[in-house]
Amino acid sequence: MQFSIVFLYLFSNAVLSNTWPLANVTDKDLIRISGELWDADKDDRLDVRLSLQGKTKDGSKEDQAEDRLFEEIPADFGTNPIYSKQIALYKYYIPNETIPEVESRAKLRDIDDFIDAVMDTDVATKTHEFLASKGLVSSDIDTFKEQLKVIWYALYVRSGALSSSGGEHVQMGETKQSDIDGLHSWVRFALLENENQINYLGYVRFLNLSGAYIIRNN
Repeated sequence: MQFSIVFLYLFSNAVLSNTWPLANVTDKDLIRISGELWDADKDDRLDVRLSLQGKTKDGSKEDQAEDRLFEEIPADFGTNPIYSKQIALYKYYIPNETIPEVESRAKLRDIDDFIDAVMDTDVATKTHEFLASKGLVSSDIDTFKEQLKVIWYALYVRSGALSSSGGEHVQMGETKQSDIDGLHSWVRFALLENENQINYLGYVRFLNLSGAYIIRNN
């Protein structure tokens, strides 16, 4: 599993938003930087084995997988500073979208620690340099970290309550009645699966990159 994929995903909504001045960003630019981030992330790859099992459809409740999705994960993956600091944030969030989140000094401190760990990687450094070169973010690293904090963790209203943020939605996941919103983090999914708190039902689509990155504009 590559951190570059997660990092690009966390940026996607902000960078691709119509409110951003993208006149200087071309498809070739995005292909180039995606490749550079993929290559920069080689040292942080984890040997994670998945068991895809049966194919299913979007929205289906039928279980097409008898076993777990994560067949094998390195026992020490939680010692990685990024993953360990991401996991440390889970305890602060309330999955139920109807319940307002509570801010605290400890939570804000741990958010800063996570962002510091993220920015201490080649992937984040290259991303910052690219965005700054296009005039999309500040070239000052401390200012950029504050921008990240707003993009990922500023609270907004969901289901009538000040209960959500980009970071919570993507990294932790949220619940609305019996449905799950977000939960795009493999780390979170793997931990929940290990604790028997989530059931993998099967895969919808499979894309084999075979160690390469592919971006197409049809």
